[in-house]
Amino acid sequence: MPPPMSEIEFLRAYLAERDAPCPGCGYCLRGLTGNRCPECNQALRLQVGLVEPRAAAFIASVIGLSSSLGFCTICVAFLVIFLLWHPAGAGVPGLRDMAPLITGNATCVTGLVVLIRKRRALRELETPWRWTVVALIWLVALAFPVWFALAAP
Repeated sequence: MPPPMSEIEFLRAYLAERDAPCPGCGYCLRGLTGNRCPECNQALRLQVGLVEPRAAAFIASVIGLSSSLGFCTICVAFLVIFLLWHPAGAGVPGLRDMAPLITGNATCVTGLVVLIRKRRALRELETPWRWTVVALIWLVALAFPVWFALAAP
């Protein structure tokens, strides 16, 4: 019985007669003799991957939080510019008017950091729970623009 093949031997055998692009630079790896891409010098390995990696819930969550973060950031920037051009007085927004936006920025940034760190846990949830989490993330993300709109004078 022949000895088992090493990972590098499996990779070379797989690429001996197949056109496969390097995942880093796209260079064709057909006939590769080592375990590094000759173009970008990245180390390579042969592995099994999912056809559909369940990324939809993660992407939907990132879109919800990023949209709210973008809205809140643009509004804060606009209000800061407005405050720089207008002296304090009647009708000029103050810190109280920016509270929903500042809170929204902090919450959305924190949410994005947690979401990125816990993306695997989100992917491993059963489908109904995964989409329930996405819906809750969207509700939280939409709460800050709604709060700002309702609090506007």
